[in-house]
Amino acid sequence: MYKRPVVMVIDDEVVYCDVIRLVLEDYGVDVLMAHTVAQAVEVMADQRPDMFIVDIMMPDVDGLQFARRMRNDPVHGGEPILIASAKAMPGDREAALEAGASEFLTKPFTSKQLRDILRAYLPLPATAELRPPWRHSPQSSSANGR
Repeated sequence: MYKRPVVMVIDDEVVYCDVIRLVLEDYGVDVLMAHTVAQAVEVMADQRPDMFIVDIMMPDVDGLQFARRMRNDPVHGGEPILIASAKAMPGDREAALEAGASEFLTKPFTSKQLRDILRAYLPLPATAELRPPWRHSPQSSSANGR
């Protein structure tokens, strides 16, 4: 029986989290969201995500510190961590990987880039296609007279 993977998105940008949640759900992924690392720690007391998507610049603890902590955590230390950040200075990717991140993406990134990383770490269903949540099917467009 197929078990939907669970991804925790940790980012203080609420709109970004909502968009990423829609994309992930379209790929067959259940999503946990936290807007601070402290919130993430609370959620992780009851849930065990299969993967984390974390911003570097957070209001309480930055994403690199989170990655370092996670790599030393006996319960969650093995889950993949994707650092997704607008920081794109030389050395940012290397710093993220050195801190324990599995992958690094510079924001903005495409749905395809995200899907390709998810597929490398999670068992996505074959139906996980590139269908942005804001795009309507051809049938719904013609029904609206477009």
